[in-house]
Amino acid sequence: MPGTGSELSKVNGDLGRADSMVSAAQQAGAKTPSVITWIGYDAPPGLMDAANESFADNGKHALDSFQDGLRESHQGAPSHNTVLGHSYGTTLVGHAARDEHLAVDEIVLVASPGVGVDHASQLNVPPEHVYSTTAANDAINITNFPRIEGQGDPLDPLGPDPTDPEFGGRTFTSDPGPSGPILGNSEAAHSEYWTRDNPALRDMGRIIAGKQPGN
Repeated sequence: MPGTGSELSKVNGDLGRADSMVSAAQQAGAKTPSVITWIGYDAPPGLMDAANESFADNGKHALDSFQDGLRESHQGAPSHNTVLGHSYGTTLVGHAARDEHLAVDEIVLVASPGVGVDHASQLNVPPEHVYSTTAANDAINITNFPRIEGQGDPLDPLGPDPTDPEFGGRTFTSDPGPSGPILGNSEAAHSEYWTRDNPALRDMGRIIAGKQPGN
């Protein structure tokens, strides 16, 4: 699930990322992987809008219905389904998993600003099947405030950073990406998870293939 600013007129880049994940899953041993680019919700049109949970709440039922359809229409042995969100797309995934109980085996959160829960166990899959990564120089880091002990994450309306160890899921490695002018963070680093030599792409393929990242 792509995030802020996503629309059909810009889908070519997302389709390229899907192709890259298919290749990575094949390299990880998946025999017949399929990756679907789903843009079935109204994403926030700009960064100021992305602090609002309403876009995720308005789209969560449609995502849940789509995942249910994938389960029901699959023939033969049960499919191994992974839902992957990028940026605000992770917020949509989080709200759908929290409120609609997504029919998925793995949840992958890439460059997340928060997913609407404080702990991976609230996403209704085992926490060891919730994976996240954020590049060291990704501009999304500017929005992820540190937790205040005993008070959750009151400064962030979308919830805590899923790569925080206290979140309870698993993390995988990304290249840091190009540095930028704001505390070393850059917008360019926000989109480089799918470059050919990025370990994040390799690990996305492994997760899609039903394997652990980093092995």
